[in-house]
Amino acid sequence: MAAPRLPIPRLAMVALHLALLLAQTVTAARPMPEREAATASLHATPASPCDIAPHRRHRLDAAGPHASYSRFIPPDDLYFVVAAPHFSEHCGGCQVLHRLCDRLNVIFADVRDTPLCYMVPMSDPRGHQLNLNQRYKTPMLPAWLNASASIALYPEVVTGNPLAAERVINWILYFPGVNGGPPASGYDASNLVACYSPGFCADFDGETFNKVALRIVDYEFTYFVNADPPPTGRSGALTFRHKEYFSTPRLGRIHTDGNFSVPENPIADGGKRSRVEQYARADSFHSMDPATFRSVEASMAGAVSVVVPVPGVDKAEWMASVGDEFRYGVAYGADDMDRARATLPCVMPHLHHLAAQERRRLTSFVQQALTHFEGRRTV
Repeated sequence: MAAPRLPIPRLAMVALHLALLLAQTVTAARPMPEREAATASLHATPASPCDIAPHRRHRLDAAGPHASYSRFIPPDDLYFVVAAPHFSEHCGGCQVLHRLCDRLNVIFADVRDTPLCYMVPMSDPRGHQLNLNQRYKTPMLPAWLNASASIALYPEVVTGNPLAAERVINWILYFPGVNGGPPASGYDASNLVACYSPGFCADFDGETFNKVALRIVDYEFTYFVNADPPPTGRSGALTFRHKEYFSTPRLGRIHTDGNFSVPENPIADGGKRSRVEQYARADSFHSMDPATFRSVEASMAGAVSVVVPVPGVDKAEWMASVGDEFRYGVAYGADDMDRARATLPCVMPHLHHLAAQERRRLTSFVQQALTHFEGRRTV
């Protein structure tokens, strides 16, 4: 069958279109003269201080990080037991331990009739009740469940295996051995090592230990909805001292130099809401603690955060320990303040992007834990 014949005018249009495409290709391939290149650079759109424009971040997540993971259903007999101190909004490690258990229960609630995670007191795993966050789904381990049959998760400050669990995860929330608990060499190599950030796990030999990422944050965005500066504008600097040290395999434990570049003005710690109100009034927040999440909180409220640099530790090494939440709005040293201030508009979109990945990250963690312990049993 003969192909249909195009009318002459349409053939002419097709030929013209092809000629234009050819001309554009030749022009694009021709090296741009120096003057034209200079003119083009003047009219180019300036690069965004954010790596991914905020509107693109949400579009990337719109397809749903849950889609490829929601089909995973944990075994009915699987449950985690998290050993933790009392919940306190003044204690970052306390918060993330409780938050982990809450998220495991919330994320898998639609595929389970029983909780996937329970809490026990860190100081006395078989004893008293914990103070819990009433917003969280964090049930205490019931008497009829045997903790030894669980996957027990301990923060790095716990030594040994108080629950006598068959399967143990050591969650490294800070440098091991610095705040209590054993150094990396004191851990059982059959345990799974979960790393809050890569830098905290640098002491764990990858050939000896199986390491997985486990980072979770309760951003509590609602606290920042009305965190507006006063009509007169921001003014002054806040300062914060807490853990004034750092640790690296290269240098060991290092203390900060103890000197702020601004007059010392300690933030009054009356709880999260009080802190946010103070951040909203301040122009900057300066921390002697190189890893506190309060540096991120301050940037969420619109204040420029400045981390006092650790002697001998460059920004890349510091970032490897503190995590991706510190990417925008937080300066590593006074010399980095201009970049931090320019990227303050990136803070909230970036953190929403990280929060949207939570289900994917935790599902992956559960799968990796099961794989680790199933592999260990077959050895």
